[in-house]
Amino acid sequence: MEDWYTTDRCTVYAYFEDQGMGDGAAMEVWRRTWAAAGWKPVVLDERHAAAHPNYEEFKGKFASYPTTNPAGYEVACYLRHLALAAVGGGWLCDYDLFNVNLAPPPKCDWLPNDGALTTHDSFVPALTSGTAAEYTRIAVEMAATDVNVVMAAVQVAMVSDMIFMKYFEQTGAIKTRFTTLTSPTFIRNPPCDEHGVEFVPMVFHMSHDMMSMLNADMGNRARAGVMTQHYEGLMQSKAQCTQLTFDNNSDYANSFFPETPTPMQHAYKVEFQCAHDGGEACNVMTPEEINQVIPPNKGALGQDALQQHNPAAPMHEKLNTE
Repeated sequence: MEDWYTTDRCTVYAYFEDQGMGDGAAMEVWRRTWAAAGWKPVVLDERHAAAHPNYEEFKGKFASYPTTNPAGYEVACYLRHLALAAVGGGWLCDYDLFNVNLAPPPKCDWLPNDGALTTHDSFVPALTSGTAAEYTRIAVEMAATDVNVVMAAVQVAMVSDMIFMKYFEQTGAIKTRFTTLTSPTFIRNPPCDEHGVEFVPMVFHMSHDMMSMLNADMGNRARAGVMTQHYEGLMQSKAQCTQLTFDNNSDYANSFFPETPTPMQHAYKVEFQCAHDGGEACNVMTPEEINQVIPPNKGALGQDALQQHNPAAPMHEKLNTE
């Protein structure tokens, strides 16, 4: 146990148990891209969760929750929060999140929001940060909260750790940010701002929904292949940009986790809301602001900038890319 525990905040974790929805090849791409960005990637599993004093009680409770996913997969998603608490907290990733240029904290001692439990893909726990105590707190909340209340509040007929996070966003139990991004095909090429400086942070979540959309254009390639293709393409194109530099935690936080979202983060946040909600959600940015980040014909916002957006269209049509 002592070998596992650390407060080194340059360590980033993924939790992996192959429960019928796993992808070991994608895990290796995750490990490679985060290591290349300067992090220390570590893969956790149920052994680490079992080191937590609430493991036995909570595993049984989580296994009883209603779900439409494979039961083992869903339980693993809950247990990863116990595993993070057991190893000292820090940064937790889905293993389908590849990293182009999110650097670790310069002194390996910093977490967003002073260590409060924070999800960085809106309420989706694709990238989460927090202290060990915060991961324990959120696991306790998931075990103690009436699932019927959660399902009613979120208007769903099942629960998952993601559904709980959506509920906790509503109640204020967690912090949320838009740090991670959706489709890597939306961003400009090269991915630089008007001053020629690379957009940051470029971390992309190849979720099940995103894979479905991308594979419409990529011949149903496996997740690891899609991650690798987009990672290598973005690494090559960002070489045309000036690399961002920082010397201390303050500069790092202002660059990668600013209180006011960067134009790129704002565009992707509005893209997410536009694709899901349509209508007025698509009208909070001007075409000029949109096209600083998302070119014409890319994503729901790019289409909207050309007055081609149709809020009534199915979401997979709105997000379909060239």
